Amino acid sequence: MSAGKFSPDAEWLTVSMNHSNVNNDVFLVATDGSVSLLLTPHEGAANFGSFAWANDDNIYLCSNRDREFSAVALIHLPLSQWQPDDLVKAEIGESALRWIHTPERDVESIAISDDGLWIGWVENSDG
Repeated sequence: MSAGKFSPDAEWLTVSMNHSNVNNDVFLVATDGSVSLLLTPHEGAANFGSFAWANDDNIYLCSNRDREFSAVALIHLPLSQWQPDDLVKAEIGESALRWIHTPERDVESIAISDDGLWIGWVENSDG
């Protein structure tokens, strides 16, 4: 397992559990350790990485779920409206991941500006 990124309010942390070099799961974990939630349910091999939290409960990430190439995706979590008990009951379906940018080459990393207004990414165009 490896730690990812803290939410802007430092109440949550993304944690990645690698099953192989082509497959991992990502969990959202309360920093007090009380709750964890699988963010990336999927079937088959898929990688999820390069997490970037925006200030509006959005997590941007790179993933190749159901794709040949990694792309920019978004998971919206209304964490500011949830209480810990709500999160225990929550289920994140595969449809929670929404594609933002899907080029015909791999997106390798993502960054969000400090004010949350800009997102940038790096694409691998020729290896």
